[in-house]
Amino acid sequence: MLNSCALNEGSFRTELPNDASDIKEFSYSEMDYTYYLKVNISRAQFEVYISHFKMSLHGDTSTYSDDTIWLDTKSTFTDEVNSWWDSELKKDSMYVSQKGREWIIARFSNGTMYLNVHSH
Repeated sequence: MLNSCALNEGSFRTELPNDASDIKEFSYSEMDYTYYLKVNISRAQFEVYISHFKMSLHGDTSTYSDDTIWLDTKSTFTDEVNSWWDSELKKDSMYVSQKGREWIIARFSNGTMYLNVHSH
């Protein structure tokens, strides 16, 4: 579904470093698309990863072509995801790539990358 970014969930997994560990992922698609990825990698590997997807740090002056209500990483999937998705909602540590109605949001915390992709 992520047509304008020319991305799919397979590319998010294949771009992980070979030594990535404790990989957890979930995707859901009806009319909207949602993908969650949680993985243990180093900070340097995270920097390479976000660079590949042209993500930049969200800040007070960041501008987007879509409503920032979508700048969110919380899970709405109670059982399937919430048992392992424990990303904090800290906008000052989000790396974002956004085009139209498609969002890619990543955070890095204590050796873990949290990636949330959604299209509405």
